[in-house]
Amino acid sequence: MATLKQIAEECGVSVNTVSRVLSGKNKEVWASTAKRSGEIRRMAEKLRFRPNGLARAMRRGSFQSVAMIEPTGHWRSTRFTELFDGIQDRLAAADFHLILERLPDEALVSEGFIPRILRESSADGMLVNYDSNIPPQMLELIRKNRIPFVWINAKIDTDCVYPDDFQSSYLATRRLLELGHRKITYLNQKSFHYSCADRRHGYAHAMAEAGLTDCIVEISVGDEDTRLPRTKALLAGENRPTALVAYEAYTATPVLLAAATLGLRVPEDLSLVTFSNEPAWTAGVPITTAIVPFYEVGRAAVDMLFAKIAQPGVALAPRAVASTTTKGNTCVAPQP
Repeated sequence: MATLKQIAEECGVSVNTVSRVLSGKNKEVWASTAKRSGEIRRMAEKLRFRPNGLARAMRRGSFQSVAMIEPTGHWRSTRFTELFDGIQDRLAAADFHLILERLPDEALVSEGFIPRILRESSADGMLVNYDSNIPPQMLELIRKNRIPFVWINAKIDTDCVYPDDFQSSYLATRRLLELGHRKITYLNQKSFHYSCADRRHGYAHAMAEAGLTDCIVEISVGDEDTRLPRTKALLAGENRPTALVAYEAYTATPVLLAAATLGLRVPEDLSLVTFSNEPAWTAGVPITTAIVPFYEVGRAAVDMLFAKIAQPGVALAPRAVASTTTKGNTCVAPQP
C-alpha cells in the first residue's frame, strides 16, 4: 500500500503538502496550486493510496463509527428494514459508519465483552437491538463501563428510543369509538416485548374513558391449530363485536378468513384496525393500519447516541416516537 511519503517523492513535494491535499485542507486559490493538487490526487489514485483510518481516528479522537449489537437468538430482537434505513441515513448525514455485531447471550453478560467490542470494532458508541428479556447483568455491565449506548425498540428506564405503542393503540381505539362502535374487542398476541402490554393498555384506556368494558382475547403465536376456530367463535352469534383491534397484521389475517366463512362483510359488518411497520394488505384487502415508526425510531436513536457520546455519564430520558395511521379500507361506522 502506498504511503504519503511515496506520493510526495513521486510529485516532488513535501509530505505535509500531500497530507493537506488528500485531507481537503489545502487552499487552492491559485491556478498553480490547483494544478499541483490535482497531480497529487491523481498520483494517490494511481498508487492506490488508502488513508490510515486508525491513525486518523487517533488524531481526531473519534472512530466516526457506531456498533449495532444484536443477540444471536432471533426471539430477542427483530430487524426491520425501516429501522436500519433510519439509522443508516442519520449516520451518513454525520459521516459516520455502522458496524454490526451479533453476539450470543453468554457474551452479552460477560464482564469483558463490552470494552472488547468498542476496542475491536473501533466504535464510538453502541446501538443495542435487544428488545425483550434483557438480562439485568447486561444493563449493569454497560452502565458500569460508562459506554455510550442507546437501546432501540426496547422500553427501559433511561437511554432508549421506542415506538409509542400505548398512544398508537389508544388513538386506533378512539377512532373506532368516534365512528360509533361500542362492541370493540382487542386481539392480543402473547409476547415478552413491551408493545404487547402497551397496545393492550392503550386500548383498555380508551374503552375506560368511553365508559365501556374492554374485551381482550389472548392468542399466542403458537396457537395455529386453534387460531381460526377461536376467531370464528368470537365473531359468531348476535353479541359479536362490531370492530376489532388486532396486535399486528399476522393476528389480523385470520379475522378476514373467519369473517368470510361466517358471511360477514369487512368493513360493513366488521371493522378492523391493526399495527405494522408498513401498510398491511391481506388477500388484496388494504387493512387500516397504525404504522409503527421504525424509520423515525432509527434516526432518533442515533441522535440520542450522539448526545451520549458527547456526555457518556449522563442518563437520558426515554423517548417514545409517535406513529401514523393509514386510511385502509376496513374501518367504517357500524351498520344499523
